[in-house]
Amino acid sequence: MFKLPVLTLLGGLALASALPLPAQAQFAIPASAITLNYSNNNGCSLAPLQIYSIGTDQLVVSLNNTGSNWISFSVQVVLNGTSFTRTIQSAATGALGPGSLVVPIRGLTPALPASIANASATVTVQTCSTAPTPGGPPRNWR
Repeated sequence: MFKLPVLTLLGGLALASALPLPAQAQFAIPASAITLNYSNNNGCSLAPLQIYSIGTDQLVVSLNNTGSNWISFSVQVVLNGTSFTRTIQSAATGALGPGSLVVPIRGLTPALPASIANASATVTVQTCSTAPTPGGPPRNWR
């Protein structure tokens, strides 16, 4: 298992931390190479942590829910690299609480490459809805 450095902001201070990756991860994109956008954001507050592949048919998007609400959303990921671009869409997540969370995207076809030179990504969080607890009362679940 190897680790990638990630910059995390806590109380206005930049702290270095490391996120462990599964041994089978083929490539990883650190937070510094991820642009985060929103489409239909209803009060969600997220920060990118990393994106990595497991095998050639699974992508994992790791985010930090910096708010205090439970959230539900989907993501569109545009992977970019030297001579490579690919857009991948996730299904909607279930209710996810504050803190670090992952969005696995499985069964990708065509297969992802084993590596991406000069990799970066744009993640668009889509139709993000919030609730104070996973059981509601919902503020804007859709």
